[in-house]
Parts: sequence; C-alpha cells; structure tokens
Amino acid sequence: MKTVLLLAPAFLDLYKDVVAELVKQGYKVEYIQDKSFKIDPYLIRIKQSSRFKELFYNLFLCFYWLKIIFRKREKWKNIDILFTINGMSFHPILLFFLKRKNKNLKAYLYLWDRTYENYRFERHFKYFDRVATFDRIDAEIYKIGFMPNYWIPYKDQKDECYEVFAFGAYRKDRYELFSKIKSFYTKNTCENYIFIYVRQQKIDFVWKLKQLIKRILRRNNDSLESFVYDKTLLSHDSLSPKDFREKVYCSKCIIDTNNNFQEGMTPRFMWALGAGKKIITTNANVKKYPFYDESRIMIADDSLNIEKFQVFMNTPIRHISDSLISVYRIDNWLKFIIGDNI
Repeated sequence: MKTVLLLAPAFLDLYKDVVAELVKQGYKVEYIQDKSFKIDPYLIRIKQSSRFKELFYNLFLCFYWLKIIFRKREKWKNIDILFTINGMSFHPILLFFLKRKNKNLKAYLYLWDRTYENYRFERHFKYFDRVATFDRIDAEIYKIGFMPNYWIPYKDQKDECYEVFAFGAYRKDRYELFSKIKSFYTKNTCENYIFIYVRQQKIDFVWKLKQLIKRILRRNNDSLESFVYDKTLLSHDSLSPKDFREKVYCSKCIIDTNNNFQEGMTPRFMWALGAGKKIITTNANVKKYPFYDESRIMIADDSLNIEKFQVFMNTPIRHISDSLISVYRIDNWLKFIIGDNI
C-alpha cells in the first residue's frame, strides 16, 4: 500500500473529500494543513513583495518545516507521493527530506487558487512532477494542466427544499445580486434560502469611530456600513461545509458568485453541476466550458430581470452527455492529477 502525504488548505473542508477518495482508492494518507501567513510576500494583489521580505519569508518557512519534519520524521519515512494543493506554505526542504527517504517519490501540485496577478505559485512548479490548475488562463499562461474543481456523487438524494439557494460572506456585488433575486419572490410563496453572512459585530464607541474615520477618508466605500441595506437578507449564522453542501443538494437552483480575478469555476458551482441543479453564476467564462447549456446555466449580468429569471427557472434542463460532467467526478479528477498512481 502506497502512502500519500497530502498538503492542503483546510478551506471548506475540501481536503476531507480528497482524503476519503484516496483511502477509497487503496492509499494510506497522512494529512498536514497548508497554511497561509500574514508575512507572506508572494500575494501579488497586496503588493508587499521585496527581495528582503522574500528572503526572510523563505528562511521562516525553512525553519517552520524543519520543526515539523523533526516531529514527523518517523511517520514520514515511507512517503511515496507528495500531493500538494495550493502549497502557499510549501518549501523545497520538505521535498528534500522526503526524497532522501524515498528517491522514487512523486510530487504533484494542484491549484485551487489563481497564479496570474494573484499569487506567485509558479515559483514552486519546478519541484513537482506534474502541475494542474482549476483556472484556464493560468493553464494557458504557464503551460500546465487544466482541470476544474471536482464534484462528489451524492448518494442520499433529497427532495428539493428550496427554490433558490444563495449564501456567502458579504461583498457588495454579491449583496446586490442576492437582493435582486430575492426581490423576484416578494409575491411568491416559494421557499428560498438567500442570505449574506455577516459576522456579529459588537457596536461600541470604538467601532463607530473607525467607521467614521473610514467615511471621512473615503475608504472601504463598498462596506456594508456605507449604504442602506435590507436587514432580512443578513445572517449572523454561518453554514458548516457539510450544511452548505446539503443545501446545494436539496435546492432547485444555486446562485454562484465568483471572484473577479479568477476564471475558474468555484467548488459550489461544481457541486451544483454534479448534482444536476440549475445554476445562476456571475462567471461569464462558463460559456467556454463543454458542459455549458442555457437551460442549465444562466449568466448573472446587468441584463438579469424577472422575465429572464422566470423563463430560466421554468425551462426544463436539457440532457447533455454524462461524459461532459463525469470527467470532473472526484475519482476521475484524481486520475488526471496523479495519473498512473491511481
């Protein structure tokens, strides 16, 4: 039995899906979290990089991994595969240690985040036997493999509880879209789950003073405090990854909002696609994907109105070839990334 060391972020508990599938495929799995650090100078969007900061950060990562390796040296003696997802905390000293123990070790990198104009993942590419990304533009620029996020078959099919499911942390564009879609149902008795998540904020003098300073300096004009909002759209209760996915599975239509600096499809989009749901997405790049069909997927742009929305919701989903979607099922997703090892 081969052993996989999985280095992956804890975001949305997605690593648990990968661990479960690797075990199902007959692997022993060791997991360690891929962390992000505030002192990381490689995040392009915040423009804090400098040669000195990079040297300091790499030295920091080196000692960070040396401490972990010292603790795990017995457990990690027989690692056959290093499977890294994102790898923001990766340092080549980890690979050096693993290959000293097993010179035939294979290393694979998959990106759940974008490289171009976002984060300098490309500095790690040379250390891996295969690199793939969820972002089509990255794949074209850096000449690496392209594979969208995975979906998982859901065995316990549930009745549809909601007409529309939309949930996410506050962003102005997301709030405006959710608000518009919710307004389509003001005179409708359909059950929906449409909420913007906002952490419970203690409203005290210090908080009010900070907001006043921001307004005076005209900073953070997109913040929730800077305009009048619908309180019924807000929720202080977060959803666990499990609850989030279950609501995807028991809804007719899923609202998907992507980051404007990414081309790739979100996990929520792929879960909804695999579950055969209707999807309304802000990512117009979906038209470039082979599974795109207007009866299944609608682009949320400025032209979205109640007439278009109702036509889309009432149009039966046309059947498309199962092969266009099954290629992204998690078992096939892993085969693409790890290849002959699966």
